Amino acid sequence: MAKIDKRNIQSWDESSFDARDVLTICTGLIPDIHRLPDIYRVLAYMTGGVVRMNEFGAAMRECHAYVLHDYPALGKLRPPRTDSEEEVYQWLEEQALRLGGIIAVKRH
Repeated sequence: MAKIDKRNIQSWDESSFDARDVLTICTGLIPDIHRLPDIYRVLAYMTGGVVRMNEFGAAMRECHAYVLHDYPALGKLRPPRTDSEEEVYQWLEEQALRLGGIIAVKRH
């Protein structure tokens, strides 16, 4: 996994992703393992390299910091405190709709 180097950010170097995947990076909530390939795509885009399974946690932490730097309001969201996959899924869906369904993230 490539380390994120904030010095190399270009304002035009960003791409839009499903808001649920970006919210997962912000919250750590993964209600559906079928979303993992999409989450890996966001992480790979942001880090500029392949993210392997053993690097997932580190990539999540690293990208989390940069997403919140770019979108501080996402850090104020209060995800549900529950083990219910259905409630987590519903919360992510509601937040994604509220945010317009997509979030642009920068390649770092």
